[in-house]
Amino acid sequence: MGKVRSTIIKYEKFLLILLSIPVLVFYGINQGYFWDEAVFLGLSKNIHQDNYYINLNQESYRPPLFPAILATFSFLGEFIKLIPIIFTIITVIIVYYFVKKIYNEKVAMIATSFLATAPWIIYYSQRILTETLFMMLFTASIFLIHLSTEKKKYLPLTFALFGLAFLTRYQGILLLAIFLIYILIIKRTSIIKTKEFLLPLIVFFIILVPWFYIGFTYYSNPYELYVDQMKNGLINPPGTFQGPFYFYIINSIGIFGISIILLPLFFREKIFRNKFNILLFISMIIIILFFSIMERKEYRYLISFTGVFYIAAAYSLMSIYNKKRKILLCLVIVLIIAVNLLMATQLILEGKTAGKNIKDASLFLKENLSENEYIIAENYPVVNYMTNSKIIAFPKTKEEFMELKNKYDVRYFVVDYGEFYIPDYIEEINAIKIKEFGNEYKVIVYEIPS
Repeated sequence: MGKVRSTIIKYEKFLLILLSIPVLVFYGINQGYFWDEAVFLGLSKNIHQDNYYINLNQESYRPPLFPAILATFSFLGEFIKLIPIIFTIITVIIVYYFVKKIYNEKVAMIATSFLATAPWIIYYSQRILTETLFMMLFTASIFLIHLSTEKKKYLPLTFALFGLAFLTRYQGILLLAIFLIYILIIKRTSIIKTKEFLLPLIVFFIILVPWFYIGFTYYSNPYELYVDQMKNGLINPPGTFQGPFYFYIINSIGIFGISIILLPLFFREKIFRNKFNILLFISMIIIILFFSIMERKEYRYLISFTGVFYIAAAYSLMSIYNKKRKILLCLVIVLIIAVNLLMATQLILEGKTAGKNIKDASLFLKENLSENEYIIAENYPVVNYMTNSKIIAFPKTKEEFMELKNKYDVRYFVVDYGEFYIPDYIEEINAIKIKEFGNEYKVIVYEIPS
């Protein structure tokens, strides 16, 4: 046992580098942009122009931290794609060192192995999205909740991370619920009754100043930012994004990978003799309940929270460890890692061209547009970001389309046969098809004769 422990400690830095390889090996494979990627890139570009909106004030409800980071590192050019990967690697390091401190090296290595090879984490590490930044902040916050209930000096840092998580994704507010329920269960409510608790709250609200500023500048109040996000898909979502209450339960392997099959071992009485296990349990229950209640269901909503699930799965596996099962447990770990990497490879290869057609169409249009020209297109963030033009979404009727065409002197419109709404009247518009991109989910650029 001592020899194995000393070996892990001796080579832990090498092992962490090895675990980081999966997220690095696919760097640069994606050829297009998703809607949200273009939103964040567009917002970051406009931050340099002292505003926080794209395309006639749309998308300003987005939390500002990730766009601000992209704006800060915009000098990297195409290498800005490394930023989500860096957040993932930092998360792997955080999980390893904190889990080692709370449990031991074996649980730490297993947890980081599950996390670093998780299919969707590898996938989203290749996308310019908030998933990996939020994962890093949320996971670090969970560890700090545990530490701050033991030592109050960590409270200001804990609430600073709460604020940063909220500025990344509004679901960061769940950290406050997790914190309050945890201290209630472990009977440490005295923490919030002391004067020392005032400073953490002040830190939290200072961190939120950019959010308040955006709310009052672009909306009537900051709360409208969250209301706007709710209106943009979380409430009454399209049918393709709806699912039953138990959606995340029945799709758990698809979301987490096969390591999630170990999680039932966690729900045993002896597990909860450890306070951190109680914190993991509270976190998992709140996460699942919150997103199950939300009307819109998507795999990606849980990806940023998966760290706590992988830690629980790793602890569950080691809780049944003994020398007789050593070889069996090693085989289980190797099998999980191998299947994870296989699933990740399939996901990335299948999605590498996602968003390529609209990107190529936008680059084509860029060569034919004058400054501040208007285009009618449904996938407005990508077209806006790539062309610097002003985008109008397709109206519901042909008459409204022609009104917009005449009002803004529109010369081009773009039809994207992806997941977007394509009105029936398109075929009735007197227009010339000037360029077609792709075969599946094709994108067509039309020119309207003068």
